[in-house]
Amino acid sequence: MHIYRCYFLNADDQIQAFEVVEVTSLSEGINLAVAMLKARPQHRSVELWDGSRRVYPTRYGNVLPAQRRNGWTGKVNRPDRREIARVIGLICEAG
Repeated sequence: MHIYRCYFLNADDQIQAFEVVEVTSLSEGINLAVAMLKARPQHRSVELWDGSRRVYPTRYGNVLPAQRRNGWTGKVNRPDRREIARVIGLICEAG
């Protein structure tokens, strides 16, 4: 079993919610993350993380044109320290 974190982001790419999921494979985790995103219309995208590694980003709706407009190059960026501190705060509040 693999444990992944799904982060749900708003239109400004700020984390608004997260879920911890336990699945048998990455593809199952991706399918679950996309299904949860579709059930949450208030969120615009979801990222699936395995520890400190982002393994799947997606955006709700028309993915590729929006990514091109925003200058997305396909490279995975590591979160900055402020974002990490904010996520840790969310986790502590939920725990």
